Amino acid sequence: MHFIDDWMHTEALADRMREADICLGIFGTTSKASRVIPYKVFGSLALRRPVVTRDSPAVREMLVDGESAILCEAGSGAALAAALRRLRDEKGLAERIAAAGYDRYLECGSAEAIGRDLLRELATRCGH
Repeated sequence: MHFIDDWMHTEALADRMREADICLGIFGTTSKASRVIPYKVFGSLALRRPVVTRDSPAVREMLVDGESAILCEAGSGAALAAALRRLRDEKGLAERIAAAGYDRYLECGSAEAIGRDLLRELATRCGH
């Protein structure tokens, strides 16, 4: 297991994520952390990597625990460790999570999906 402690540019981060077996999201306990899905989660999903991140209302709008990501209690090292053990121990889980996460990214997180939803919303608000 290798942890990356340094901040890095987007391109370097994407390269590291491509090499990773599992990508970690956000685990903070602040109110902001409960309202956001960080870029690195979207990037991990787009790269078909299994994601472990905190459970939050924002994340639940896009991802389902055990299906498209592994969600764990915010701020809990024990919960994070249990999530990582689950991915290690359950045969095929990481691959299923990665595939389903990628599908969710295409459905609602990609530029195309966001553009489609934005156009639909604008048409609704503008009466077209």
